[in-house]
Amino acid sequence: ALMKADLVALVTTPSPQTVEMLAEGLPDLARLVEGGRKLRFVTNKVEDGVGLPGSQIKSMLGNLPQLGEIPLATAEVESSRLERKPAMLSEKSTPFTVAVSEMVRKLAPLPEVYVPRQRFGLFRKG
Repeated sequence: ALMKADLVALVTTPSPQTVEMLAEGLPDLARLVEGGRKLRFVTNKVEDGVGLPGSQIKSMLGNLPQLGEIPLATAEVESSRLERKPAMLSEKSTPFTVAVSEMVRKLAPLPEVYVPRQRFGLFRKG
């Protein structure tokens, strides 16, 4: 499945130990996925001043491109679980929903909107 994937996103927290473990396995994974050209990383549970910054994670992962950074959103995730409604479907615009939306736009950009020509009636005369 990895060899046929268009893109493989590796999700890590900014914890130094987690990033080090991911970096250790990266060469083996890169061999499976076109030499790593399809690999990207996402940093999850990001808090200001906690853990490694994105630039250092990127460096530790051999300058792997970063797909996104998701802020820690414990309250939002818990609320979503209790309401049985995905956080992305809530009407709230939060750092969490904005970050996830930005990643989705990078992965699947919206096509240009098709606007059909206006016609009047079923048949149009010459």
